[in-house]
Amino acid sequence: QLGRDIIPVHLMMEALLIKPSFDIHAGTPLVRNGPLALEFRDVSFEYQDPTKAGKNYVALKNVNLSIAPGETVAVLGSSGAGKSTLMKLVLRYYDATSGLVLINGQPLTEINHPSYMRQVGYVPQQPPILDATLEENLLFGCDEETRDELTKDDHKKLWEMMRKFMVDFGERL
Repeated sequence: QLGRDIIPVHLMMEALLIKPSFDIHAGTPLVRNGPLALEFRDVSFEYQDPTKAGKNYVALKNVNLSIAPGETVAVLGSSGAGKSTLMKLVLRYYDATSGLVLINGQPLTEINHPSYMRQVGYVPQQPPILDATLEENLLFGCDEETRDELTKDDHKKLWEMMRKFMVDFGERL
């Protein structure tokens, strides 16, 4: 089994060593104080087409979107409409080709990335399930302080959170 898994492990190690294209620690820290406002102001994004020199694929063009703190929004569209690209811009996997992505009125490019990502929750279309316990999957990505808070008193807060999201593992487990 080790021989079979060595190539994926090696590829994962290479991926984890890729340096971001920007200094993630630069910028103003985002203070944790509740839900965030998100605004796309005239945002466009183009993917570079490696097969056609100088040609780009326009994924988003002049998008204007405003989401108030605490507002719930669904982004719907056909395959290739730009839904995943929107999320990649929100997560700052990419920066907009033109226009601004604003968080609480501040350009995302001027915000300290780790302080921002601690306040972002994202469930992709195909959420990965780790080969681990249910607890480890639910707490994946939490800092030690949050993990300790959720698991104290026999995991009381973790179960409360699951009930709040209408996830009941009790009967099935």
